[in-house]
Amino acid sequence: MPYFSLKSSNIPDGFVSYQHFSGGKGFFGRTTGELVKISDASSAVEREHATLEVPGESISHSAQVRIGSPSLPLHVFRVLRDEHLRLKMFEYNPPLAPPSGLGSVPETQARKELREDVTFVVVPGHADPSGLSFKSLSFPELFIRHRNFHLWVEVVNDDLSRHDATFFVQPALAPPAPVSVK
Repeated sequence: MPYFSLKSSNIPDGFVSYQHFSGGKGFFGRTTGELVKISDASSAVEREHATLEVPGESISHSAQVRIGSPSLPLHVFRVLRDEHLRLKMFEYNPPLAPPSGLGSVPETQARKELREDVTFVVVPGHADPSGLSFKSLSFPELFIRHRNFHLWVEVVNDDLSRHDATFFVQPALAPPAPVSVK
């Protein structure tokens, strides 16, 4: 599973990250998507929060991906419909499929909506085709973008929003240590 960081196309040293805030519904209830500036002086925690993963997927054009964090297992960015389409880290643990020939788990409307809310389609960057943009599966006319250092899913319709919605894959700022089994 590759680890990576996503650098903003228009904020020097700006990386997609998540931040924890106290209050709300517990520790994970207030884990918001952010754009943070990372420098040589940044802490190990800041670098860790800007290290992302795409569980079981690769980042390539047209791929459908869920963007998570190795430091928050089973959590991925989700579009929050009731918070003006803000992105937050959210626990996503879909049911396991039964073995072949033993039927299937029916997908309820709520499960389908959740699956779509955590899934994005990778497309060429709006401001630079060598970068990437991420189209919401739930709202195909909307893309992940940063605005005021927060992550949202919004329309991309002018020069500023095109740059805000374009990111470049970089080596992970804090790749997890390999796990060894003895």
